[in-house]
Amino acid sequence: MALTISRAQHPDQPSDDDVDVARRLLDSSAQLSYDPLTEVDWDTPLDKDFHGASPEWSTLYGTAYWEEMSDAQRKELTRQEAASVACTGIWFEMILQQMILRDIYFKDPTDETFQWALTEIADECRHS
Repeated sequence: MALTISRAQHPDQPSDDDVDVARRLLDSSAQLSYDPLTEVDWDTPLDKDFHGASPEWSTLYGTAYWEEMSDAQRKELTRQEAASVACTGIWFEMILQQMILRDIYFKDPTDETFQWALTEIADECRHS
């Protein structure tokens, strides 16, 4: 005799509404995912004639030290500050990925909500 457990009896199973939402999210992710490996020309050298961010966002903007810096130094500073902010963003993206993985660790890998969670992790990887 086989034991059958319905979704209503098993609290870890997503509802039909959750499955529908997961399916729509999976479809959307497939259409909107950004692949930096194919969409960014990584062989193009960095143009150092540009700031990394708006100069006004720099930590030193408007200070006496800022005024003493050459234009090239200001541009390099803003590029370094933008890279630092990006590193912090990557760190938070990795924390989010870990949280999602911990949430789905023991769930059914054939379920669409599980598959969407993996798709979300892949998108977070591409963001990084």
